[in-house]
Amino acid sequence: MVHKPYTVLTTDVTQINLLGTKLYLAAIIDMYSKEILAYDIRTSPNMAQVTACVDQLQQVLPDDVQPILHSDQGTLYQLPRYQNRLDEVGLIQSMSRKGNCLDNAPMESFFSLAKREFIWRKEFVSIDQFKESFSRYVSRFNNVRISRKNKGLTPVEIRNQALAA
Repeated sequence: MVHKPYTVLTTDVTQINLLGTKLYLAAIIDMYSKEILAYDIRTSPNMAQVTACVDQLQQVLPDDVQPILHSDQGTLYQLPRYQNRLDEVGLIQSMSRKGNCLDNAPMESFFSLAKREFIWRKEFVSIDQFKESFSRYVSRFNNVRISRKNKGLTPVEIRNQALAA
């Protein structure tokens, strides 16, 4: 169990089929608050994508933290270039045990929720429109959407409440 924000984060990439195009959504969430801290959408899952998420994450992390960043054992997460970038940012890498996808269940849960709540419920006319709409979804998810499991608070409210205590 995670007891405060910015201590354990999780990341993964999922495929989205949209308008005849395969898109890949990479994201990083805080396991404490379930806040989406970084994301990137591209037409192929690659080093630039996962590095872009780490770069975004670096912009929002407080200076005095050294979180664990958990992922599955995907090829991109095993590359020395990625691991070196995590070291530069001050992140501690953690990976799932081989064949145990349950270790990364919170990330998969977010992807499933985003697809059910947003991606599959809307019609998009272009990839650019989808990306703009997804940005608004992330903002709403973090700042407006409440969770009954979290006493009716948003992820940002959960984080702020914990940091103020």
